[in-house]
Amino acid sequence: MLNPKYLFCDEPNSGLDPQTSIVIDKLINDITQEYKTTTIMNTHDMNSVMEIGDHIVYMNQGEKEWEGTNKEIIYSDNQKLNEFIFASNFLQDAKNMRMIQETGEIPKDVHEDVRDALEEKFNADMDGDGVVGSPKE
Repeated sequence: MLNPKYLFCDEPNSGLDPQTSIVIDKLINDITQEYKTTTIMNTHDMNSVMEIGDHIVYMNQGEKEWEGTNKEIIYSDNQKLNEFIFASNFLQDAKNMRMIQETGEIPKDVHEDVRDALEEKFNADMDGDGVVGSPKE
């Protein structure tokens, strides 16, 4: 077969270090573009999903739970999706920072202390309470 329509990848980065995973993602993306093929990837590697995923389907217990793009994931309010993808505090913070960058607003579920620290850093009332940072006693 010289020009396949589909490339199926099952956990292509499983067990690889982050740097090698990036190389594999680039290779998959290059093959997809060069041969104008559709690539279907089954993965738990959220870095890959966010970097090269154009159309993403999140499956939970064999059922489609969410569908969209890697840009739309950031704004999803699907609780199961968010608990899976943004499970760590680090990734929750990364999601919140991306939302702030793109919307100029602090997401409502950000802890009050984090919200106040961000307001002080950017010297702006981002939550509409009329105070930059935490209220002074």
